[in-house]
Amino acid sequence: MFISVTLFMSCDSTPCDDGFTEVEQDGNVICLPDYVVGIEKTTWLGTAFYHSDYGIIEFDNGIWVTTYGEVLEVEDLD
Repeated sequence: MFISVTLFMSCDSTPCDDGFTEVEQDGNVICLPDYVVGIEKTTWLGTAFYHSDYGIIEFDNGIWVTTYGEVLEVEDLD
């Protein structure tokens, strides 16, 4: 008797859901929500986002900043 077992595994290279990007931060790999123009900055998503040009950005005290402390204008993010 021959039994064949087929396992289906995800071929995704990232464990993140759609709309999130896998990044390394402080030695840990995490999924950050992607920055979307006009995103609500006080949602359950938190204050850190992934931007395709700037990498990790954070909404801090009413301004957008990069992990390097660079202040970004909203126009820079569009």
